[in-house]
Amino acid sequence: MKKNFYIMIFLIIVLFLLPAKLFPQRIYAFEQFLQNVRIKREKDLQSLGCYKFTFLREQIIREDTLSTLLTFRGQEYHNKNQPIVRMYETLLINGSPVDTLLKADTLLSRENIPDFYDENFYRYYMIRDLGKASLNNTDMRLLEFIPRGETSGLMKGMAWIDPKTYGIIKMALEPHPLPEGLTKMEIEIFNTYDEKGRIIRFGMQSLSHIITVDKQMEIRIRERYSQYENYPDSLCDSLNTHYSLQP
Repeated sequence: MKKNFYIMIFLIIVLFLLPAKLFPQRIYAFEQFLQNVRIKREKDLQSLGCYKFTFLREQIIREDTLSTLLTFRGQEYHNKNQPIVRMYETLLINGSPVDTLLKADTLLSRENIPDFYDENFYRYYMIRDLGKASLNNTDMRLLEFIPRGETSGLMKGMAWIDPKTYGIIKMALEPHPLPEGLTKMEIEIFNTYDEKGRIIRFGMQSLSHIITVDKQMEIRIRERYSQYENYPDSLCDSLNTHYSLQP
């Protein structure tokens, strides 16, 4: 009887102490994982230069029972993943070409929102490790991040990360809080890497889904990029200077 009592006491001590020893190790392993994601992100940013992409933007606007499909094609210039300008070549409305071309859109970088891999992340977000997840039949690690408080301009969502390269493959985002007048706004961003794990472009494909409060209007936007070309940084510098001076 006494022997069983001591065995029970020993098991209770083990159950209390073992998690205490493992928990800091789990925290350290997760912090190291995030640090590797930050290092990979920094390497990706350094590897990017001045690029021109061909883009295709499809925008469906549904209002009551009427749906309109807008299709835009053109070129977009980026410098180290910072969009500079988008130049339109064709515009189609419900499949019919429109002669009037749009003016070039200035896409100069705005203040970056802190991301979960940012060193200052914990000032803005809480993060949760959701473990393994499959994306396109490939094993990923899935993370969830939620803004602290009601700070405007932040995003909540999830990130799919390649556990081998630490590259961010996909992000599903939603503004937090939602802009006034909307009941739903989902944004999916897919990053594209080459066969050696080097970044081609962040957000190579994106999809947005927006629904208004009265649910009378719905907007779906899908953007795809292809045919990327590398140019000297001086070209992007001149474009940046030119469009930053535009009114």
